[in-house]
Amino acid sequence: MATTILERPSAPPEALACRVIGWLGRECLMTWEWLAPTATAVVGLAGIAGTVGAATLARRTQIETARMAAVNALLQEKRALYARYLHAAEDFRDASTELLRLNEAKDAMLERLRSHLDLDDQPIPDELKAEISVLASRAEVMQRDLHASEKHLRRLRAELAVIGGTALSIIAVRLESKLTAVALGTAREDDDISGAMGYLTTAMHADVDPTNDESERLIREIAGLHK
Repeated sequence: MATTILERPSAPPEALACRVIGWLGRECLMTWEWLAPTATAVVGLAGIAGTVGAATLARRTQIETARMAAVNALLQEKRALYARYLHAAEDFRDASTELLRLNEAKDAMLERLRSHLDLDDQPIPDELKAEISVLASRAEVMQRDLHASEKHLRRLRAELAVIGGTALSIIAVRLESKLTAVALGTAREDDDISGAMGYLTTAMHADVDPTNDESERLIREIAGLHK
């Protein structure tokens, strides 16, 4: 008697579809369960990178701001110092010129006094005595003022050498030497002083001009250091 093999009844199409959908659902669920922490990690890393980038940019901005603030402060300090030096140079120049006029007046008065002394038994006029007294008093005051102006100018030049540099200091020394020559009477005030003052003013203006890329070359050239 032949063995009868019972065939397994095939599942209806609807049941097969449900089975496939169920499997896909489980796989998708497992995939999303794995993807969720991964996506969170990626977002976290992006956030950290963004924070680090923002912090770096902020730090660079702070450094640049501090650098610009320091540059501006130095420019302001230079402008103030250069203005004080030029004013002091003008004061020294005025004092030197006044002392030169006093010396000329003194020479004229001595000549008048000599003429009276050549006359035997002739008293010195009271007017001449008064002029001599006034002149001596003015000369004493002017000598003190000139000495004070010279000290003040040299003190400012020491600051100028530190803040403005060697080249500016050299230009300033040239001006001071011309002013001193006038004060001592070994030279007369002429265009040399005005020229020296003009050179120094030009160099100072170039040094505090942030848009002048050739300022250092110009200052060294005026000072004779361009070679």
